[in-house]
Amino acid sequence: MSPLYTVFSVDDMINKLYLEHYFKTNRWHQFMFLEGNSGARSDRFSISDSTFFEMPIQCPVLEEQELIALFFDRLDSLITLHQR
Repeated sequence: MSPLYTVFSVDDMINKLYLEHYFKTNRWHQFMFLEGNSGARSDRFSISDSTFFEMPIQCPVLEEQELIALFFDRLDSLITLHQR
């Protein structure tokens, strides 16, 4: 991994699959639009590490995160199956 990127991990109170599906949505785009910086290309944003870690992320209780993640995982699989 390039040292230019920040690598982070989550504790046991966050389901990693839930977080992965969360970042596939556009719910966090508003925060990036307000807090991020665009460079020469308007389709690319950068954000400082400290600002990123201040991003509000809606996280229900762990059991609900797991159910949501499982639902979207199954939905993704179903979509892939039907596209074939």
